[in-house]
Amino acid sequence: MKSGHEPDSLGINQIYWLIKSAEDKPSKNKSYVICVITDFEADQVRLLIKDISETKTICASAKAAVNLFIQKNIRGLSLRRMAEEFCLGKTYLDQMIFAGKYYLNSQ
Repeated sequence: MKSGHEPDSLGINQIYWLIKSAEDKPSKNKSYVICVITDFEADQVRLLIKDISETKTICASAKAAVNLFIQKNIRGLSLRRMAEEFCLGKTYLDQMIFAGKYYLNSQ
């Protein structure tokens, strides 16, 4: 551990549960999820995204899948909107987003 009570790093599951525990009540509108995270947690998310985008140990399609997963969850886009924006089919996008989620959970 570094100085203080915070762990050295956070895994993707820990980040997910921190977001879920920060929610006071379930949002009625699924488009907007308000989350308050600390600077440490934000740095861990930023490092995770940077590490995946810069690594040479995974293929370009895995990087694209993770990027699509991040785009969907950060921007809150529907599959239809993403299909229009990226000029890809909804089924293909759905499979790539699932693959990105699977890859992040396996890290």
